[in-house]
Amino acid sequence: MFVIASEAAKEMLARLAWVLLEPRCILNVGCAVDSLEGALKARYPAAEIITIDLHTLKAEQTIQRILSQADQTVDLICANLLLPWTHDITFLFRQCKRLLREEGLFSLTALGVDSLKECRTVYPAKDMPQLLDMHDIGDLLVQSKFADPVLDVDYCVINYSDPKRLVEELCLTGMLTKSPAAYESALLPASNEGKWPVSYELIYAHAWMPALIEEDQARAGQLMEISLSDMKRRLRESTGSL
Repeated sequence: MFVIASEAAKEMLARLAWVLLEPRCILNVGCAVDSLEGALKARYPAAEIITIDLHTLKAEQTIQRILSQADQTVDLICANLLLPWTHDITFLFRQCKRLLREEGLFSLTALGVDSLKECRTVYPAKDMPQLLDMHDIGDLLVQSKFADPVLDVDYCVINYSDPKRLVEELCLTGMLTKSPAAYESALLPASNEGKWPVSYELIYAHAWMPALIEEDQARAGQLMEISLSDMKRRLRESTGSL
């Protein structure tokens, strides 16, 4: 997971290189890795960086820390592998949108449905993180009123030479929720090369906080239902007649 988190962070930064943004405040939240925070400081030296580490806090506490941030105070949110441990992603997205200033950027990584496919044949789904479809993430970003979402995926495989070490790392990083001893009788099968592979599908996404005027225009273009009695009342108020 630490390898995966570092890889996801590196690719997230590579995608930020194509974005014209000079953030004053950055919220770095999720599976924190030193390389991401250090790289953000190097790339945006004038920015204040607030880091909330999922591995020192539980997911619920992480969300509470996000809730404590004031509205429209952040220019860039980097959520590295936070979604797999988030039960209500729609709520998280809305909170991130609440924090972003006008035309701020939300950048995230997640685990796709092809992740941990070797493990799913051996370990209970309830013991593993939430896996998401890229298109579902895109739909949730749109439903949460983010603008111009862009998503893509990458795949990688980590090969272990020791199945016990594999289980220990999966437990240490939260990919399996119980202690290693709970899985001693259910080791993954080895490949033909005598290795124990674990596959990951990494989803990358970013979307913008729309300009407030664009949101107002979108609301103005929405259809409104008005009852006949309410229409008559509005006419009386505007004309002063019965």
